Amino acid sequence: MAMGAIGQAHAGLVAPKTMYLDETVIRSPADPAFAAYWSDEANVIATDRSRMPVVRTGYFTDADGRRLVVTMIDAFPLCNISGCPVRIQTEQGEKLLDRVYACDLAEDHHLSADGRIFIACDDKFPIPKTTAGASQLAKGAGPASDFVPVPPPETAIVQRTKKFRWR
Repeated sequence: MAMGAIGQAHAGLVAPKTMYLDETVIRSPADPAFAAYWSDEANVIATDRSRMPVVRTGYFTDADGRRLVVTMIDAFPLCNISGCPVRIQTEQGEKLLDRVYACDLAEDHHLSADGRIFIACDDKFPIPKTTAGASQLAKGAGPASDFVPVPPPETAIVQRTKKFRWR
């Protein structure tokens, strides 16, 4: 009997839905997916054409019934060891999460069961109810009061390493 209950519990589990429905290789700043969500990063993205930037976009309804847009850009130098930038905003363009760094494994991005948390490779980002304080820089960071440019500042260890010279 216990095995039957376990089987029923597992049968009721639902795999997370694919978060991103569209994946667009960006060839110019005029590409619609880039222009709509990432145009403010046009001067930051490297012009090296060996690895073209990719914008992933998806839509979902959160726990409060709002229709939201989630978008991730995979582009050098925006992506770093912390991941790639992700934004979540309303369809009207109001940013709720801005500049959070999430792992670059798009298939591991999903919402919590209650629709209130964006989850990326086990890192959790609560989705704010309002746009105030939407900028965040690091995983688990609280809302930032001001915009801080991307990428996040290097650590002291990295800075010391850069001063080392090979002879």
